[in-house]
Amino acid sequence: MITILVPCKNLKKDLVHIEGKTLSSMFLIMLFLLVSTNKSDVATASPTTYVYVDPSVVRGVTPTNSFNINISVAGAPQIYAWEIFIEWNPSVLNVTSVKEGDFLHRWDIDPFTGEKIPKYTTTLLYSPPEEPNPERKLKVLCTLLGDEPWASGDGWLLTLGLTVKAQGSSVLELYKTSLFDRMEAGAPAPTYYPNNDGFFYNIAFHNIAVTNITASQIKAEADEPVDFNVTVANEGNYSETFDVAVYADITTYNPLNPDDVLVGDEITVGTQTGTTLDEGATKTLSFTWNTTGVAEGSYTISAKSLLSDDDTRDNIFINGTVKLSPPAVHDIAITNVIPSSTEVTIGENVTIKVTVKNEGSFNETFYVTVYYDNIVIANQTNVALTNGTSTTLTFTWGTKGVSEGTYTISAKAPPVNGEREVDTTDNTFTDGTVKIRGATAPNILIYALAGIVIIMIAAAVVIYILRFRK
Repeated sequence: MITILVPCKNLKKDLVHIEGKTLSSMFLIMLFLLVSTNKSDVATASPTTYVYVDPSVVRGVTPTNSFNINISVAGAPQIYAWEIFIEWNPSVLNVTSVKEGDFLHRWDIDPFTGEKIPKYTTTLLYSPPEEPNPERKLKVLCTLLGDEPWASGDGWLLTLGLTVKAQGSSVLELYKTSLFDRMEAGAPAPTYYPNNDGFFYNIAFHNIAVTNITASQIKAEADEPVDFNVTVANEGNYSETFDVAVYADITTYNPLNPDDVLVGDEITVGTQTGTTLDEGATKTLSFTWNTTGVAEGSYTISAKSLLSDDDTRDNIFINGTVKLSPPAVHDIAITNVIPSSTEVTIGENVTIKVTVKNEGSFNETFYVTVYYDNIVIANQTNVALTNGTSTTLTFTWGTKGVSEGTYTISAKAPPVNGEREVDTTDNTFTDGTVKIRGATAPNILIYALAGIVIIMIAAAVVIYILRFRK
């Protein structure tokens, strides 16, 4: 393996480390900072940041001819340095030139000519100069030196020139890439990000590529269907018949090995079989995800060709997430019924307190009826509750005319939103009984004594009058 170091600022002495040879102490320090971080310290990478080969596919270049590929980055955070490892099939290809891109290099505009001029001078050294790497692997490093600021966003890291040696095919594999985007112990440290490899072929070839997947919505309620469109392309030289599957996964990247993409191990949205594509053709397939019973959460969506072809690197496409939230529901509940007394005399009033709660997702207006046994006491209409709130209603039961006995008290609210309320088991609440007793019988002795007293008074009055007349 050849190691190419790209310093991003002029040094008094350009230095390079090839096949482990010792260099100056300054460059050894830089090398230590770039390669000494243990992979166990790697931060979990976001799929929105990735390193990729552009173009992703190169076709038809014949032996002795050459072509270029760029290695670029998308969505980079604050980057101080980068490190690229690339591998190819040495019987088919050979790297013949290496050129640093302008991601860290960057440019200024000459105020007099308006032309682009390097903001930082770069030096690229490799050995032997006539053939950068006769083997099958290449390592390239680039770092900012001194107090230069970081770079971020999208950018071009590197251009490789390749010469075709023979008929065949080769994956242009970025088998390890890192962006030095954080500090540890005062030195830049790497995060390993996902890689999108490239592919070369100049022979008849089987290759189905999944090029895109889009969701009808990125937020949905559980139990709500989500539609997907999956674009597939036949990039080979044969007509193909194949199957395609769509997956939804909470976990998609192995934190111990960010290059290991995990898909299809949690939920299979659906599979379509027997899709046929002629050479060079594309097709969009439709899938529907039935989310009934699926737990809420954020799911990464991917599509995969199940054809075992000659280029497996583009058989899967991961694109975005769909967030499932609990379904919006209509649901009210009566949570308590409390009578003011458990025993009263016929004719007395009983106050009944009824607590109702809106446990659904919508504002509701409804009515509540209170009963003794199955007989209506009273009802309240137009009870309005916003979602998540509760209130206590007051009812008065006048017991005049009610027969003696013990009666069960209950309250009931009919289903809201027609019969589509999610839970009607709590729309009725029964709590305790009220005993109605008869009026107390009059005391006959008291009435008799009162009558005798009245008669005696009346007799005394009559006697007095008669005597007065004599």
